Amino acid sequence: MYVQFILGLLAHGETSQSIIEEYPYITEEDIRACILFANEVLESNFFTPLALSK
Repeated sequence: MYVQFILGLLAHGETSQSIIEEYPYITEEDIRACILFANEVLESNFFTPLALSK
């Protein structure tokens, strides 16, 4: 849930700095680790593009 929470904040436009100011127990390293984790998970998945409807 921690990773999902941080990624959700970033996806909604929060900056790393604003997250750290609001949640002082979260570090810049934590945020980078969440992004790296998401990258690793996505690299191990295969995505098929959806067909475009006309």
